Amino acid sequence: MKNQVLEKLKSGENRKLEIEKEEMAQWVEAWKRAEVALEEIRRKELREFNYEERREAVLGMLELGALFHRPRNTSGMIEMQRLFRKARQ
Repeated sequence: MKNQVLEKLKSGENRKLEIEKEEMAQWVEAWKRAEVALEEIRRKELREFNYEERREAVLGMLELGALFHRPRNTSGMIEMQRLFRKARQ
């Protein structure tokens, strides 16, 4: 009797996990399709961007970059090697 109850509980959990996996797969697939559509939108917006109309905004962003720029002491190669080593482990 106890084993039957446990088996029913386990089978219910397994069904729930299968449903969750299916839902997750659908969610992932939807985002893959969205990625393509969003990339098309991004490219279109960049192609059609009018820098003259947005001159002040562009200059403002460039100015912010200049204001908050911190000089680098290294090329970043050591940090990149550390990340590669970490990824291998």
